[in-house]
Amino acid sequence: MFAVALALCASAAQGFENDTPLADPALEARAVALARELRCLVCQNQSIAESDAPLARDLRALVRERVADGDSDAEVEAFVVARYGDFVLLRPPGQSGGLSEAFSPVRPKRGWGGSTAGSSRLGR
Repeated sequence: MFAVALALCASAAQGFENDTPLADPALEARAVALARELRCLVCQNQSIAESDAPLARDLRALVRERVADGDSDAEVEAFVVARYGDFVLLRPPGQSGGLSEAFSPVRPKRGWGGSTAGSSRLGR
């Protein structure tokens, strides 16, 4: 299975080069920018802009179609997420990560920080 996915993604450098671009350069630039933010669900470590997998080509065509129809970037993203979930986003919402989060002075309690009600049976 992995070998099949790898073979599909092997020609990733081609990506957008094999597609028919939009006639309006501004709309095409938006479509390319959006495609760089969407994950190829076959390759999983590439954007649909980089991947030449058949699903990535279909998603690029969908993005171009939505952009050409006048959808905003947020509407195109929401449309794709509604069908494939947050995983399709290379940067899912709420996943900032990084050192600032790791060393933040405000961190949620985990593990033993919960309630102790009923856990003490001293005197019984």
